[in-house]
Amino acid sequence: MTVTLFLMMLVPALAQDLPDPGRRLTQEEIEGRGVPKAEEKLRTGPRDPHACERARQYYTMTCGAQLSRKEFSHGCSEAYALYRQACS
Repeated sequence: MTVTLFLMMLVPALAQDLPDPGRRLTQEEIEGRGVPKAEEKLRTGPRDPHACERARQYYTMTCGAQLSRKEFSHGCSEAYALYRQACS
């Protein structure tokens, strides 16, 4: 019984020394000084009103009413991103 208890305590201690199978982080990434995230590029030219209206209609059809189940879907998120891109 004591041997089993000893092995149960020893195995997790040995497992902590195993290498991580995932990607290794550099010291800069660990400290948060990694490559800055890409910022959204703002459109400098005039926007197309027809593209904006179509994106708004697509967003409305895809997401449905507020607080509906469709509003929290991945497709709704993509439609909102297209709407923001076309209308800003």
